[in-house]
Amino acid sequence: MVAKNGSIYSQGSIKKYNCQFCDYSSLNSGHVRRHILTHTGERPFKCNICGRGFTQKNNLKKHMLVHFT
Repeated sequence: MVAKNGSIYSQGSIKKYNCQFCDYSSLNSGHVRRHILTHTGERPFKCNICGRGFTQKNNLKKHMLVHFT
């Protein structure tokens, strides 16, 4: 069987990652780490100009346009 990311695995070796706070689970550990931020309120990506925090680097990059346009 082939996963969406192209890796090959057998039916019995699928690794599932679970949220420690709710029933959310994913085959991708990064998705679960990002999801956990919804429970903890952590915003690890901070704007160095205004201090606003974001849960995803992509959102910080979009926000930076506010300061430079």
